[in-house]
Amino acid sequence: MDIQNMKNMVVLKNLPSNLIEEAFVVLKDNVKVHKEELAGNKKEDNKPKSKNRDYVIKEAEMIVKDYVSKIENKQTKVAKEKIKLEEKCKRLKYATIFFSMFSFLATIALLIR
Repeated sequence: MDIQNMKNMVVLKNLPSNLIEEAFVVLKDNVKVHKEELAGNKKEDNKPKSKNRDYVIKEAEMIVKDYVSKIENKQTKVAKEKIKLEEKCKRLKYATIFFSMFSFLATIALLIR
């Protein structure tokens, strides 16, 4: 096995997620970091204690956390749309019942005349 052809990889286990059990993060080749900033977290001033390993793990965790939050946001949007559709269905059902009763009474009124 040639070491030059191998990919650098980080395995994240025991993630605080209901969806993801393990995550495999494949690192880019020959990337030098000029500033140690985590993706999406530019406000943090805390620098990792052990430079390379902690930095890579924090970066991978941030990416996984962003992905999970996007999935959860989509699920909440779908749930909200489902509730709106159910309310609309109820209103249409009541309107149908009302107009059916109205047409039935109008038919009876025409027959009586």
